[in-house]
Amino acid sequence: MLEWEVIYLATALADARRLDMRDRLLVEQSIDTKLKRDPDRFGKPLRYTLRNYRVFRAGDWRVIFRIRENLPIIISIRHRKKGYGDLS
Repeated sequence: MLEWEVIYLATALADARRLDMRDRLLVEQSIDTKLKRDPDRFGKPLRYTLRNYRVFRAGDWRVIFRIRENLPIIISIRHRKKGYGDLS
């Protein structure tokens, strides 16, 4: 199966650094098994002002990304309680 290359924005890398080791491994494994394999299938499209973004779950964490020129770009990694308010 073809693996997609994934790009991390600086904000997503900073988010990942703030996670404890257990959560970071969970998110990394989810990215490897979901996003790198089939971002369209596993990424749920967001709506309204965030309609160009997609999200998938990794435990209690959400990985928010966009697909540009056939490349998934991870925008943010945040806890599900934080929401999506400051993305647009």
